[in-house]
Amino acid sequence: DPQRLHRFSRNSGRRIFDLSTQSPSERRDISRTGASYSAIPHCRRPEAAEPTAGVPIRLVLTEKPSVARDLARVLGATGRQDGWLEGHGLQITWCLGHLVELEEPSHYQDAWKRWSFETLPMLPEEFSLRPRKGGGTDERLKVLRKLLKSRDIDCIINACDAGREGELIFRFVYEMLDCRLPVERLWVSSLTDSAIKAAWGKLRP
Repeated sequence: DPQRLHRFSRNSGRRIFDLSTQSPSERRDISRTGASYSAIPHCRRPEAAEPTAGVPIRLVLTEKPSVARDLARVLGATGRQDGWLEGHGLQITWCLGHLVELEEPSHYQDAWKRWSFETLPMLPEEFSLRPRKGGGTDERLKVLRKLLKSRDIDCIINACDAGREGELIFRFVYEMLDCRLPVERLWVSSLTDSAIKAAWGKLRP
């Protein structure tokens, strides 16, 4: 399925990345690991408009609430809802760091409950994900599921932190919630007004 953002090859266990979201230096680093790359659909660019029923809306997902507030202030999404901010054709919501993680080895085989040399390497045919325990994870995932399944959402903008960890946080949530929306990447390392505006004008496919 070319729309899956993060998966592992059944034969090799290699992680598959979207090359277009990586910086040049990260592309070189990932290439050395033997990773494969997959394409993801691109967002269409609807004209800015206040969210109303039936009007396409772009959903922006950040890594933490503070970043969501900064983006909302600069982009004009100042309307407060229960778990997100909205305005000017955008809904801006957030993760709480890592909301999703890989399952433990015992999830795949009873023999993997105990670590030993005899059971290594532990390579399931397909790696599974699970929500992290505590920390408001369940409530946050409910909000994200509601937004991602909304028919008003036209595409999703990955605004998690610019780096491998931020990319992983986004991809795990995207896959855990079985999302199929097209994606664009907001790549910004500074949260000054000028940096946000410049990065917003250069969203990456």
